[in-house]
Amino acid sequence: MPTHIFSCRDLIYLLLNNFRFSVAATFRGFPSMIELHLFGIIFESGALESLISGCPLLTNLQLSYCSGFEHIDVSAPFLQFLMIEGDEVIKSICLKEPHDLILIQLFADGPGDNIDRAWVADLLEDSPNVERLFLGTSYIKILSAGFYPQVELRAIKYLELDGVDFNEARELLLTICLLHGSSSNLETFTIKCNSMAVELQQILDVFDYSNCYFNLLQDVKITVKTSYKPALDLIRLVLARSPALKILTFRVGLGLNRSDASVLLSISCDLLQMDRASPRAKVKFLYDDLSE
Repeated sequence: MPTHIFSCRDLIYLLLNNFRFSVAATFRGFPSMIELHLFGIIFESGALESLISGCPLLTNLQLSYCSGFEHIDVSAPFLQFLMIEGDEVIKSICLKEPHDLILIQLFADGPGDNIDRAWVADLLEDSPNVERLFLGTSYIKILSAGFYPQVELRAIKYLELDGVDFNEARELLLTICLLHGSSSNLETFTIKCNSMAVELQQILDVFDYSNCYFNLLQDVKITVKTSYKPALDLIRLVLARSPALKILTFRVGLGLNRSDASVLLSISCDLLQMDRASPRAKVKFLYDDLSE
């Protein structure tokens, strides 16, 4: 990377793409830096930590498909937005100082084998003010392997789970736990499911939903690729307990021809007959070829 970048001490925003990154010996930090967006960066040993620690006012950190590190030690007391995506799961993230994260986004393409899942749970437990939470397939698997969040995620307004495998009961249980734990302020819920074979009602029976309502929930998006019946149970629950709901979008890839109208009609009828706590709630039912 061009070394003269390190002399630009008044930078408040920096986006780097496809560089090999090492910290210059003369680097004295970016005292005004607020946002770091790093894409495809190859970090030399210790360079990422040196860069972050040299940005004391950093509020927004995005790492996309970067390499050269397995652990991230973040020293950024004003950090609010943390977005990490890559080919592999990060082995750990340690926030060294008190923080006030309001957005956490974790996605990875590869599996999270042999990863200590405790740090993912700790990150959520130590971030009580998070308002927007995005979790991808690998991190869902890690978290569901043995952690069911009993912490009160009451600040969450937007929850997105991408790639839940409902053939795995523990992933379904994690989903319900997160949904239950964020019910107080949740406004938008998005879930994309790889498959749904486990009976949802068996999982719901674990919880006492008698006093659980999603009073602020307004927008729900549910996407499934194949089996749709358990998704209807989830929709039934949401519709019955969301008095402010405006729209629920149900997108399904049935692997059927559009001419197979009987199945589509059956789903439509189920959706129309479900009780709704919100008199203005609209349900949008879409068929897509999700195999592509």
